[in-house]
Amino acid sequence: MCLQVSRTKEKLYEYQEELERQHREEEDRLMAQFHQERRVEAENMQKEFDNEWEQQLKALTDQFDGAQKKKDRGVCRLRLVQ
Repeated sequence: MCLQVSRTKEKLYEYQEELERQHREEEDRLMAQFHQERRVEAENMQKEFDNEWEQQLKALTDQFDGAQKKKDRGVCRLRLVQ
C-alpha cells in the first residue's frame, strides 16, 4: 500500500511539473505575442505622428509662403508708388 501511495504521489508530481511547464510555455507565447502587438502598435502610432507632423508643417509652410508673398507684393507696390 505504501508503495502504491508513493507511486501515486510521484505521478502527481510529474503531472504537476508537466502542467507548470505547459503554463510557462503558454505565458511565454502570450508575452511574445503581446510584445509583437505592442511593437506594431508603436510603429503605427509613429507613422500617424509623422504624417500629422508633415501635414502641420506643410500647412505652416503654406501659410508662411502666403504671408511672405503678400509682404513681397506690398513692397513692390511701395516701390512703384515712390
